[in-house]
Amino acid sequence: MNVSILDFGAAVSNGAVENGRAIQHAIDAAHTAGGGVVEVPAGIFQTSNVILRSNVTLYLAPGSVLSGSRDFRHYTQTAVPMPTVNMCGCPPKSPDACWCGLVQAEGAKNIAICGSGTLEGNGQGHAYFPHPDDPYSRRPTLFFFDRCTNVRLEGVTLRNPAKFSVLGNRSDTIWMENVRVFSWDTENGDGLDVDGCSNVVIRSCILEAGDDCISLKCTDPAWPCRNIVISQCILRSVWAGFRMGTESSADMKDILLSDCVFERCNDALKIQVCSTGVYENVRIQNVSMRDVHRPLFMTINSFQLAKKDTSIRPRLGGLRNVEIDGMTAYMSKDSGEYQRNCFVISGDPKCAVEGVNLRNMRVVFDGPMEPGSYERVDVPEYLDYSMLYADIFSINGGYPAAGLFLRHIRGLTMENCRLIREDGDPRPMIFGYDLQDVTLRRIRAAGSPVFFQAEESGIRLEDCTLEDAAACVTAIPEPLQQRFRDFRRISAETDALLETLAAAVDQARACPVRQTVADWEKTPEIWTTELTLTGRIRWLYLVTYGHVIVTVNGEEAGRCCLPELYDNQCAWAVDLRRFGPGNAVVALHWLEPEREGGIVCKLPFGAFRALRPGLRGDAELFSI
Repeated sequence: MNVSILDFGAAVSNGAVENGRAIQHAIDAAHTAGGGVVEVPAGIFQTSNVILRSNVTLYLAPGSVLSGSRDFRHYTQTAVPMPTVNMCGCPPKSPDACWCGLVQAEGAKNIAICGSGTLEGNGQGHAYFPHPDDPYSRRPTLFFFDRCTNVRLEGVTLRNPAKFSVLGNRSDTIWMENVRVFSWDTENGDGLDVDGCSNVVIRSCILEAGDDCISLKCTDPAWPCRNIVISQCILRSVWAGFRMGTESSADMKDILLSDCVFERCNDALKIQVCSTGVYENVRIQNVSMRDVHRPLFMTINSFQLAKKDTSIRPRLGGLRNVEIDGMTAYMSKDSGEYQRNCFVISGDPKCAVEGVNLRNMRVVFDGPMEPGSYERVDVPEYLDYSMLYADIFSINGGYPAAGLFLRHIRGLTMENCRLIREDGDPRPMIFGYDLQDVTLRRIRAAGSPVFFQAEESGIRLEDCTLEDAAACVTAIPEPLQQRFRDFRRISAETDALLETLAAAVDQARACPVRQTVADWEKTPEIWTTELTLTGRIRWLYLVTYGHVIVTVNGEEAGRCCLPELYDNQCAWAVDLRRFGPGNAVVALHWLEPEREGGIVCKLPFGAFRALRPGLRGDAELFSI
């Protein structure tokens, strides 16, 4: 059955609700008839959101625009909850907050959006989204589908989403080809997101995204990502061109990205395991990059995005068998992000990256060097677990490598690679430690005084040269050795401390106590917040920045004092059961009043935030 939306009353002159009703009637009629094509003719049709049914293709004719309503009340929610994890200090969304899209589908088969028309979201710059009356700050995607089979997106343009352009969730057999995405002015404006999907092909797409261009993620432990093929795409991004993670509650296996071009990306390739999933068999072939800050950022770290392991510091899965074969890359000259200008492959001290192969690469590194980074050995481990991505606020300043920063790796081969730096950078081209089974073969490096600098001595070099001279491997020079040993000791102690803090948080979050409080206030003169608790409060659950002590009735009950290297926001909890029932005066003492920052406090009775001296923090309901 082939129909036009005009046959059901849609018109350019209609309002969004009237057109949305007409388009939905056309889709339903085609579905009832056993399937067919619903055509959107040339013209701009304002619409509320519509639901795509099984065996129906929505065809956007040349010159057609489906323009999404600017009123969030015109978007019917799906039954799929948005993630409720706590990300970057934001309060978790209510379970009542669910995904929605301009076009959406649930449990459908054989659906498609194709043609050469446009889906327009009208969501740029938060002008209309989130809606001021929406307590959950939701923003619609352009195309959202969940638990669908055989989904095709071809030829269309996606423009100005309020959030992601496309989010495919828990689905199988997906084909996206010749799709153009323009979401440059959208916060979190991902291009194509694939969450827990298998058998996916993304081909010949052009994406200019306000966040990640293509992102693979697993938020549901029952739905892995498997058999994903991405090829012949042009990717321009404010953040990552291609990303795996950080949501890694399930495995990602058998991923191929080939023949793609990356331009003006903060990170070109970003692969991050942050929880229980295992990534393996990832192949990247024949890619070119220009004006990127980091060609590759590959890390393992704990970050609370896991559902398989409910701990705030989840057990780590793994990252293994990653191959990059064929890369030409030119770094950005933008001095504002120069500290990013190198490769980073960093496992976790307890979970190494395994089996990395880098072949046939030509990389030209550029950008000014962070002052003092040439003798730096204290790059903090990615131990953050409470609310921070591994690459946000974790490392201040530059890396000690001019080209590649490597650590916690078991099995690394580099072969036939040309590494060029022409700006007189004194750092070694490669800096690494805790490396096992490393082979460097036919490596040509230009622009650094030494080729490789590492703590280990068992690294194999075969036919490697530095500016027509023999390459060398050196240990970390004196007097940096003692600083490096101190750094490794501090990292191990911090890791143990964070394990203890996380265990207390897990207990606190299981506490059934729920109370609310209106607000606390912190002034620049008195760097102490104080509140009288009534009744039996068993735990305080806090997120603080810097060094903070909690006292109860004048007696110290707990403290959080991370080393300076790890001085950022940290979740922790204080056990108050030993103080017995009855009233208690609880105070939080901020120990560094001369610094900006402050206290972020999440308690059984609410939340307090004061990030700069003198700011007032209004409490938010927080249930544990």
